[in-house]
Formats: sequence, C-alpha cells, structure tokens
Amino acid sequence: MERLHGHRQGSVTRVDDPVADHGPLLGLRLSHPPAHVHPAEPGSRLVLITDGLVEVRNRDLDDSLAEFLDAAASGPRELEALCDFLLRSFGEDKEDDIALLALHLGPDPDPA
Repeated sequence: MERLHGHRQGSVTRVDDPVADHGPLLGLRLSHPPAHVHPAEPGSRLVLITDGLVEVRNRDLDDSLAEFLDAAASGPRELEALCDFLLRSFGEDKEDDIALLALHLGPDPDPA
C-alpha cells in the first residue's frame, strides 16, 4: 500500500475480503477518489485505528498491520474487551499518538 507524507493511505479490510484503498489522509488538502459504499452485514464489527497503533520502528508496517488484523479478527467479540485486548497487545510504549474506535453494526432500525 502506498505511503503519503510518512503515513499510510486509509483502507478498509474485511476478514472475508481484500483491502480496499480509500485515498490520502483527510486534512492533507489532496484530491480524494469518489466515495465508496462497503456493505456490511448486521453483527459486523468496524475497527478504526490510526497508524500510530501499529507502527513499530524498524519493523515493516505491512507485517505489523497483518498482525493487528489477525488479532482484531480473532479477539474478543465484546467491544470493550476487544479494545482492551488490542490496546494491551499493540498500544504499549508508543512514540506516536494512537486512536482506536470499535463499532458493532446492528440491524437497520428503519429498513427501506
């Protein structure tokens, strides 16, 4: 995946689907590709992170991200436990700021 100003481009990764790139980071004032819709089934989890959570000096970022994705896919189902698990596993002694947001996608309350 391409790097941009020292940062990795955003991506969406599903356990059952390959990575889909979404263009440069917000705030860089660069052009972005058109928005994409990524259907998700009820019960899916969405985990958003900043690169600081998976970046490790002198380690390939793709390897760190792959390890994180494996941990997120196999971690606890309950969101608070998942976040605690991921932060314990990847968030200790970081040199960069980190952010982690996990969401459980429930059924559509107003189906069309």
